[in-house]
Amino acid sequence: MIILRIFLYLICIISIGWSVLVFGGPPIIKSLISAYSGGALKASGIRVSPTLGISISRLDFVFQNEILESPIEGFSRATEISWSVFGEEPAVELNLGPSVLKSYATADSLKIYTPTFREMNWQNIVFSSHMINLAVSSYAQTESLILSGSLNLKSKKVSNVQVEASSVSAAVNGSRYSASSVGSNYKELEIGAYLPKQLTSSTFAIEDIMISEFNLSAPEAIMKIMLTEEARNFKINLSNVKFSEFGGYAENLKVDGRFNQVNALEELHLAFENSIPIKKSPKFPEISARVKKTGDKQYELQIKGNVEEFELHGSDNYIGLLPDGHFVIDLEIDRAISRVTSRSKINFNASSAAEIIGNLEMGFQSEFFKNSSCSVLDCKLSDLAFDYTISFDEEWVRGRAECPESFCGLSDIVYVVRTSNTINVFTILNQAQIINPLSSLYLLSVISTGQKINGGHELKFQF
Repeated sequence: MIILRIFLYLICIISIGWSVLVFGGPPIIKSLISAYSGGALKASGIRVSPTLGISISRLDFVFQNEILESPIEGFSRATEISWSVFGEEPAVELNLGPSVLKSYATADSLKIYTPTFREMNWQNIVFSSHMINLAVSSYAQTESLILSGSLNLKSKKVSNVQVEASSVSAAVNGSRYSASSVGSNYKELEIGAYLPKQLTSSTFAIEDIMISEFNLSAPEAIMKIMLTEEARNFKINLSNVKFSEFGGYAENLKVDGRFNQVNALEELHLAFENSIPIKKSPKFPEISARVKKTGDKQYELQIKGNVEEFELHGSDNYIGLLPDGHFVIDLEIDRAISRVTSRSKINFNASSAAEIIGNLEMGFQSEFFKNSSCSVLDCKLSDLAFDYTISFDEEWVRGRAECPESFCGLSDIVYVVRTSNTINVFTILNQAQIINPLSSLYLLSVISTGQKINGGHELKFQF
């Protein structure tokens, strides 16, 4: 009888406790949420189910943030909280319906859950979350975002963070970026701290990339970001890159760069392998480019590489064969005064005995560097200096571009070509089989219409 009486007492106590939680739980839970969050969370429409699950019709929040001048405000609808002590269900599961972070983001739903109760480590809480249709203002959105990690409540840090996003798109400075999937990881993140200020590193694996500005696409890319107190370093590896707008491609593209603390570019390295920059251009087995900041708005750019033998065509007619060679281009860009100066050199490996070397020096000012809405072909040029020389041992072809006005477009420029000895120059070109006989005769007749100077000619023309 004593055992039976104790058993009945236990049932009675449990029943009374269950009744208190079901019928008296909503106001208690509301008070606990407000007190524990310091008034930052306000719950309304709370209900407790017979299985002691909690549902909240609306959860409003206002968090103060030292980084942002204004507080972070928002709300979530149809919030449900459930837990399980036994079985294989998560120890704690939180489901949020449509949620809004005012002025920042919206999401259709958010699910956060932990491992089972017996697998829980209450000092480092392992969690997983799944967000559906996340939109960050009008700049970026993703259909699905999965985030997992280990939360330490004492240190307020999350470690071993894994992020997976699908169907990602973003708009930055008029360009649109998209990818079918993005995966990344972080060793440790501090809760509430501004992410770009945290000294951490991460690796991103991206698939099916599209960039609208150049109509660039690539099936996959690996990007590494390393943040230090002095700089923000990044490395990007892309394969099978296509530049659809220009009809070009590159088998591999490697980018390595560094930004300073105020996000100004300090240095940038690019390496192309087996690339054709634009349709019907020569193939370049390798091209490397290095950009280095030398002043407030001054940069140095060096481009060097190799070019394969290339057939020249005009209106589907064969003109000649350009030999393979190697080249170096040095540029100096001063954005403060919108000026560019350049020195270039190319050595051709011609089959003839003559050594063929091309040199070019160029300088101009353009509003393109100040007016971002101005396209390269439409922008006016000023203070133009354009001179080149192609040497064939002792013979040469020289050219220059002249701007008759203070400012002119590409169609306004007057071009001047001069030869040392026209007959000798075309003899060397024919021996090297660079120009076919018909094209050689045509060009010879055109240049010969210019002013004769000793054995050569000078010709002026416009496009």
